[in-house]
Amino acid sequence: MTIGNNPAEGPGSIYLEGVGTIRHQSSKKGRHAKNWYLRMNYCGRRITVSLRTADFEEAKKKAKKEHNKIVEKYGRGEVIDGAAKRMKFEDLAEMIRADYKLKGNKSVEKLEDSINHLASYFGGVLALHIIKRKLVNYALERQENEGAAPSTVYVELQIMRRMFSLANDDETGFTHFPKFPVFKLNNARQGFFEKEEFQAVAKHLDEDVRPIAEFAYFTGWRKSEVLNLEWKKNVDMKVGTVRLEPGTTKNDEGREFPFGVFPALRDLMVHQREKADDIEQKTGMKVTHVFFRSSGQPVKSFKAAWAKATEKAGLTNRIFHDFRRTAARNLIDAGVSETDAMKITGHLTATIFKRYCITNKKHTAESVSKLAKFFGQDPIQPQPTQPEPPKEEPIIEEEKVAAAGGGGVVINFQRR
Repeated sequence: MTIGNNPAEGPGSIYLEGVGTIRHQSSKKGRHAKNWYLRMNYCGRRITVSLRTADFEEAKKKAKKEHNKIVEKYGRGEVIDGAAKRMKFEDLAEMIRADYKLKGNKSVEKLEDSINHLASYFGGVLALHIIKRKLVNYALERQENEGAAPSTVYVELQIMRRMFSLANDDETGFTHFPKFPVFKLNNARQGFFEKEEFQAVAKHLDEDVRPIAEFAYFTGWRKSEVLNLEWKKNVDMKVGTVRLEPGTTKNDEGREFPFGVFPALRDLMVHQREKADDIEQKTGMKVTHVFFRSSGQPVKSFKAAWAKATEKAGLTNRIFHDFRRTAARNLIDAGVSETDAMKITGHLTATIFKRYCITNKKHTAESVSKLAKFFGQDPIQPQPTQPEPPKEEPIIEEEKVAAAGGGGVVINFQRR
């Protein structure tokens, strides 16, 4: 087919990606209209709109404008009016923030990070104008120009999908739901820390961060769980246990690690406590968290320190979360059953939790003892607790007294 400014040259048509086909409308008599038309399929409808011009270049410009008008008018085939017509990306973001707050989701920080990336591309854009083509362009932009991992982009698009889902459930008359790009993910990490690799990274971490890495290396607990540990809430130095209360973990289940039977961990916790005591004596401030800066303030983030240490160790492909896989593997290699290993690290699936929802503390201590042996250390046998002295039984004297009304017996209890 030929394409030209003059309709007499032939029917002529061209497909504009993401817009539709512009052409001369054919009639039954084979004649062609003077002006160009836009034909597009949207939400199951075939829509034809006159572009009111015979000039091809001008028709292309008008086609894009008409396309946007059609998308704005039809959501999923329904007319959108009122406030829904003016809804922007920022309105969608507020909806998902409120949803997270209502549900008490713990990943608010990750949500905000994703929203910030989405806002850099969709900020100020009408929700009706967010279509598949723009979502695809966003995914490509993030991966090719910003170096984002496919899994990261996938999570961000899932958050966007949730935004539209919430908007469609709202009583605003908003019915637009774009098609989201689908791409295959193969993001299962296989990262582990061998002993030498961990030591290579640890020696480049400063004194404030190194204990955090050591604790995670042995326990396999998540970074947020480690950083949020508090002396008063989570640690019993006398018994030698550190505990996460129900509702504070990712799966909301409590967890306990008896560090007292593991020399390396016991020494680490004792060292942290001594450092905390020293700061408290010198400054008069209360050191609340187990892992803290030299100022006594809790460690909240150490991204730069971690990146620097892994770079110096030549292990830039290692992330902090690799400690979870490492600890799980070490427990299994040490002879700990898979079920007990998952209880210690917190890898609890719904099925396993239903079958083994009660943790035997003695069994867990034995499991950690095996882990200590795996690292070439003799486990410390917990000191038997001294039995409490028997309580003195109260002396009970029975005094039979005729009750008023006769026949009854009243017993007076005299306790000392």
